[in-house]
Amino acid sequence: MNDDQSQLLEMTQLGFIAFRNSEPALLEAILAPEFVTLGPGMPEMSRAAFLEWVRSSTGTIVSVEGESLGAHVFGETGVVSGVQRSHFRTEAGEVLNVAAFTQVFVRRDGRWQAVYSYWVPWDQLAATVSP
Repeated sequence: MNDDQSQLLEMTQLGFIAFRNSEPALLEAILAPEFVTLGPGMPEMSRAAFLEWVRSSTGTIVSVEGESLGAHVFGETGVVSGVQRSHFRTEAGEVLNVAAFTQVFVRRDGRWQAVYSYWVPWDQLAATVSP
């Protein structure tokens, strides 16, 4: 693994920490101004909409972890993929979200910023490959 790949994985871990701790300021440093995120059945969210969603989320985020993370670098573009496990506590009870994700980063002024994130909930992913 080279330095760029290590930095991308570090940025991804910082994103997990920022999300878990509901720290929009840390997320703002990671996400590029043009950042967008989306997934199946979810409308595309801009950086501003995503940060507002983080600020306004109810319940308690118990943990956010990444598994099977991989990073690849193509010039000034980096791609991280893996599985994210998020454990939430809400009024309705405990919720465990598991999703496969891909994030695209661009290096600007010597630092990586996330520009795109796509995720698929594990149950939807499993349903698409079942016979």
